[in-house]
Amino acid sequence: MHRGQISFDLIMAILFALVFFSAFSVLGTQIVELQKDTAIRLQLKQIALDSSQIISSAKSLENSDSFLLSYDIPKIIVPGESKYKKCSVSISGGTVTASFGNIQETSAYSEPLGASIPSQIDCGKTLEVVK
Repeated sequence: MHRGQISFDLIMAILFALVFFSAFSVLGTQIVELQKDTAIRLQLKQIALDSSQIISSAKSLENSDSFLLSYDIPKIIVPGESKYKKCSVSISGGTVTASFGNIQETSAYSEPLGASIPSQIDCGKTLEVVK
């Protein structure tokens, strides 16, 4: 073997290693972002589902003179971050929509007659369905 051949092989091995570790780093970053997105979506889906169930529960109580159903809407926990994040919940037309940034999750509910339901509420607050 020639001395120049060994140097060329070494340069190719170093370049291959750099490309491999760069691709591995990008893949790792994408996996972390996907996990964050999935965790946020699951929390929003649970908030929308719980909120719609509370509202739908009022449907069975609509013949009562009065009632108060409440649900403490949790704030969003973003993986890798220490602070809770705020989200919002919109309620209208038989649909509850929980939103965080550009991510939204929805759930349907049965409209109770005569009940007072807020149309917009922030996470961290209490949703109250009152008659």
